[in-house]
Amino acid sequence: MYNRLICFLGLILLTFASPCFASSDEGDWHEWKEAKTLYDEQKFESSLAAFLENPQENASYHYNLGAVYFRLKKLGASLAHFEKANRMHPHDADTQYNLSLVRNSLKQTLSSDQLDPASDWFELIADRLSLEEVRTALGLLGLITTLVWIRVYYKTRDFKKTILHPTALLALAGCIASASVYGLQRLTHSSPPAICIQRESIRSGPGEHYLELVQIEEGVKVRLLGPSMKTTQPHSSDELWHQIRYSEEGIGWMKNSSILAL
Repeated sequence: MYNRLICFLGLILLTFASPCFASSDEGDWHEWKEAKTLYDEQKFESSLAAFLENPQENASYHYNLGAVYFRLKKLGASLAHFEKANRMHPHDADTQYNLSLVRNSLKQTLSSDQLDPASDWFELIADRLSLEEVRTALGLLGLITTLVWIRVYYKTRDFKKTILHPTALLALAGCIASASVYGLQRLTHSSPPAICIQRESIRSGPGEHYLELVQIEEGVKVRLLGPSMKTTQPHSSDELWHQIRYSEEGIGWMKNSSILAL
C-alpha cells in the first residue's frame, strides 16, 4: 500500500513538473528549403527574405534567423534571435556557442554593462532561468519532501518527528527557495526584456515628433513597459511604439520594429 501510494504521488507530481522543451529538430527544413539553399550559396540577403516569408514562433526559426543576420553583420538582430531561440529551447549547445560568438563581437564596441543597462539584479537572475526549469525544480523538491514525510510518518507514526525530519526540512527549504525564484520571475513579467535590433532613437513619446532623449545601439537589452500604442501625431503612419526602460531611471519610447521581445 505504501509503495503504491509513493508511485501514485510521484506520477502526479512529475506530470505537473516536467517541462516541454522544443526539439532541436523542431520545424523541419521542408518549410525553408529555399532559404537553406540560398544560405549555403552565401546569398544571405535572399536567404533572409525567404525566411521572413515563412515566419514561425519556434526555436529553429529564430536560430536560423540569428545565423543569417550574423552573416549579414547585423549583430543586434542576430543576438536578439539567438536569445529568443535560447529562451524557447534552453541549453542547446549550438545556440549557446553562437550567443557567445555574437556577444563577443558586440563587446568589441560595447561593454557588458552597456549591453544590459536597464535590468536590475532580480531581473538579471530571472532572465537566466526559464519558468519551466524553476517549475521542474519546484515540483521535484515538493515530491522529495512529500515522499520523505510519508516515509518518516509511516515508520514513526509521530507527526512532529515527521515535520522536523532534517532531510524533509532541507528539501522544504529548497522548495521555498525555488518558489521564491518562481515568484520573482512572475514579477518580472511586468517588464519583460527585449533587444534592440538596430541603432535607434529613444523619444519622449510615441512618435517621431517627440523629443529625442538618447540613441541606443544595436544589441542593447531594454525592458518593455505596458502595451504597444500608435503614434499620436496626426496624418502619420500607423507604426506601433512601445514604452521602454533603457537604463535604471531612463524611460522613453521606441518603435516596435526596432526591438524584438524575448
